[in-house]
Amino acid sequence: MISYLVRRGRLDELVKLLKEERPEETRKTSPKAPRKRPPAKFYALFIGVSQYHNLLRLSKATTDARDLHGLLAKGGYADAQMALILDEDATKPIISHRLDWLARRAGPNDTVLIFFSGHGAQRIGGFEAGEYLCPVEADWYNLRSTAISNDEFNVALRAIRAGSMVVFLDACHSGGVGQPRDAGALTKSGLSAAAYADLARGGGRVIIASCQPGEVSWELPGMRNGLFTHYLLEGLRGAAAGRGGIVRVTNLFDYISQKVPEHKDQHPLLKCEIATNFVITVSQE
Repeated sequence: MISYLVRRGRLDELVKLLKEERPEETRKTSPKAPRKRPPAKFYALFIGVSQYHNLLRLSKATTDARDLHGLLAKGGYADAQMALILDEDATKPIISHRLDWLARRAGPNDTVLIFFSGHGAQRIGGFEAGEYLCPVEADWYNLRSTAISNDEFNVALRAIRAGSMVVFLDACHSGGVGQPRDAGALTKSGLSAAAYADLARGGGRVIIASCQPGEVSWELPGMRNGLFTHYLLEGLRGAAAGRGGIVRVTNLFDYISQKVPEHKDQHPLLKCEIATNFVITVSQE
């Protein structure tokens, strides 16, 4: 049965089968049949921003989001349960709407995957001090209105009731975000260790960042994708898979964290509060 479901890409049914599988003796001696849980569903949101209006532009962020979306569509994620937001569509209101869409649909038996590739930044000092993910319209001189603060993102994640959630953040690109013209505005690219740890708080939640604070996320010549996403895709295609082609979240991180530093001084980061090494997808290769 497992092989059949893998071949047909029926990921939801496979995960349900694995959760319900238990020894024959247990089923015979159980005085009461367990209450059936609703079938698990897999939801995903992919955000890629390259063509920024006010910040330095990136070369591969949209390709990364598009390729990951395409791969997981082949791995059993239903089109109706995924959303892809690129460049001009990746505004703060649209991203917020899609995060709310996840909060309204995902339940305790479901898995949610969120991928963001674009600029992240820390503003140090001043009225708008804080840490931000940057939508396409992000403006250094109006961050509170045009960017998504770490606090706002955390509130959005907490509203999503999924039993399992993994968030991939590729938000510290080697090109940086550029500097505001105001010499008194101190900035850093990417998010801090404290910000990642704050996002990871909550049962079943995993945060995987493309690099450690103080490092940068590289885009290398000859690679279609950024370095982090290149190995994220390889892992999902099967390099990080276990028995039956099943790819679990910590096994995927182990693979990425081993491969990325072979090219650059870049070390992916993991923050999590999980009881089980949950399934992300089933490899089709």
